[in-house]
Amino acid sequence: MISKQFTETLSDCAEKFVSGNDYLDYFIKSHMALDEAIGRTYVYLTEDHKELIGYYNISTGSLQGIDKSTETPLKLKIGGAVHINGLSVSENYQGKVIPEADALYAFLA
Repeated sequence: MISKQFTETLSDCAEKFVSGNDYLDYFIKSHMALDEAIGRTYVYLTEDHKELIGYYNISTGSLQGIDKSTETPLKLKIGGAVHINGLSVSENYQGKVIPEADALYAFLA
């Protein structure tokens, strides 16, 4: 299993991707997956780069709070956030153990 940032050169793999969720399938096949204003898309591919196993799209943002100590309440940025905009796995791999992913999960647990 290979992980890399999604680029236009991987569009052929994306066209064959089916997760069972129409919106997530559309996302990876459309220009949205390449639009960095939405987020960055990362994919997992088979070793031969011919099949998309899954993908996720992430972006950053901030948390806001309200400072009520002033006469007019102010919105303040109080921290950072990571947004997971999309996460999908191909129907061909749903419910299956992928050794590389299983090893990563064991390491992180």
